[in-house]
Amino acid sequence: GSAINSKSKLTLNNVTFINCIGNGSSNFGAVFMLRNNLIANNCTFIDNAGNSGASITSYYSTVKITNSTFKSSSDDIVKGHIYLHMSNATIDNCDFLNTTSRYAPAIFANNFANLNISNSRFKNMHAYKTAGAIAARQITSLYISDSEFDNDTSENNGGAIFVDANGSEEEDNPLNSTITCTTFNNCYSGFGGAILQLGGKLIISASNFTNNKAEYEGGALYTSHVSAQIQESLFKSNSVADDISYGGAAYFDMGSVRISDSRFEKNIGNDVSTLYGFKRNTTLINNYFKNPSNVTSIYTTYRGIISRGNNFTTDTCSTNNT
Repeated sequence: GSAINSKSKLTLNNVTFINCIGNGSSNFGAVFMLRNNLIANNCTFIDNAGNSGASITSYYSTVKITNSTFKSSSDDIVKGHIYLHMSNATIDNCDFLNTTSRYAPAIFANNFANLNISNSRFKNMHAYKTAGAIAARQITSLYISDSEFDNDTSENNGGAIFVDANGSEEEDNPLNSTITCTTFNNCYSGFGGAILQLGGKLIISASNFTNNKAEYEGGALYTSHVSAQIQESLFKSNSVADDISYGGAAYFDMGSVRISDSRFEKNIGNDVSTLYGFKRNTTLINNYFKNPSNVTSIYTTYRGIISRGNNFTTDTCSTNNT
């Protein structure tokens, strides 16, 4: 790292890193940790830059970050303020603000990393390509709770979060993503306005998705080959923009989905306003739907819907289409 390069246990308290710029073949930013433990508390990272971790880069290490702030106006960030490779990270009560990068301006985790995030805020983050705030590729687990994603955007996939499990829900040990008590507001991407996940398992509970938008499919959520469970959550005023677009709230491609005790209101799509399932096994239990009645609200292909205790108001369903 351009400021600290450590292979020993490192504790940072009340430290500020400003304008730490990676260079040379490694091109890491402020702090580089290899095969040890890093603790950072009440630290501030401002205008740092680097290819793989503008502020913190961790290889084969355990990282705990609390009460810290990350923000940058640099144009030279490629993969996040925090880059994790085969590392375990716990992030609590942190702010990620006003940063742009090529991928995942907040956190880029890959290769069997474990990432646990709580009580944190991700605001005004933008990726030129994919993952407006967080990217997780081939990691073991992702757990996010009591956090907020606001005005996070990317050009291609996942306005706030992009997950690539590199596998399907049928594998013995797929990636598990869990998101609970978390809000997604005003996020945007080409596919999956707030979240896009490929493969693995996804659990969403007690979370709110409002005013998120995708250009093509999945105004709030897009999944492919994922076993998804959604419960006690709100999807409101999400949308897809393209003239031929599906799933103002969510688009599910292959796999299975079970949605229970959730509300879908005022979601908009030119062809399908709320939920679109392609070759999905879809189960809907005790949900409430109130979306525009001028287009089909729920649409599935090659599969039907198991429905129990739902209130569809004026929403219409079209199932088993070919």
